[in-house]
Amino acid sequence: MRELSLENCRIDGRYDVICRLGRGSYAEVFLAEDRLASLASFHKKVVIKALNVFLQDDLDHDLERTLVENFENEAIALDRVRHPNVVCRLGHGTARDLEGALFHYIVLEYLEGGDLWQLVKTKPISLEKALFYFEQIAAGLSHAHRCGVIHRDIKPQNLLLSKDHQVVKIADFGVARIRQTDSIITRVGTNVFAPPEHTPLFASSGPGNQLSPASDIYSLAKTFYAILTSQPPRIFTCKQITALPEGLEDKPWSGRLLDILQKATEDEPEKRYQTIDEFW
Repeated sequence: MRELSLENCRIDGRYDVICRLGRGSYAEVFLAEDRLASLASFHKKVVIKALNVFLQDDLDHDLERTLVENFENEAIALDRVRHPNVVCRLGHGTARDLEGALFHYIVLEYLEGGDLWQLVKTKPISLEKALFYFEQIAAGLSHAHRCGVIHRDIKPQNLLLSKDHQVVKIADFGVARIRQTDSIITRVGTNVFAPPEHTPLFASSGPGNQLSPASDIYSLAKTFYAILTSQPPRIFTCKQITALPEGLEDKPWSGRLLDILQKATEDEPEKRYQTIDEFW
């Protein structure tokens, strides 16, 4: 494993890297300052998302090509889906780090409030607050679907907050499907929010393997469960939500909410809500 050497580095003669914010399996995220932006600009500070194919030791040529395609896919999807509740892409390109390693990068707006999972995992929020966030996510996702984009990776960690925690924006469109003719992009890793149709077993089952807005609806339902309960829905991995945690099951709204989440997480996509607006 080798991390990119970017601290105190200037990218593209414009972006001064301040620090590393984190890293995933195949990408690193850095906070940077845009030297060309005015001091009053909302985008003076930006995020540099850098693809690093050397973070894992098991990389092969096919996987590297897929990762690069996913990275390019994210830039295309973000350009197509411009919305107040979707993270804004500000630029992209290729560069070399201080040791000469070539990498691809995307420049994104910087949201100081962290992600929704960081917010709720230690302190539960009310149903009203959860719905406040859900409405914004639904607005952004509904717009994406109208633009022909299926996100395919909705989860609390991909929902970023403004500094005051009043605005939430959808991030990470790296595995989005942006054309009806796109093949299903192989997922790197798995998560408890993914619908059954994201699994290889489902994808190989024939005509039912077409992704649709119902795939995002499934993931959004499990995301709402996590936001409201402060618990990841691990017991329902690739399964329908059939119960709420102890402490919520006796609320006056719990029965109706459970009915909605059950319908949204049906195994068969055609049995779920078919549009985000219907789900909302």
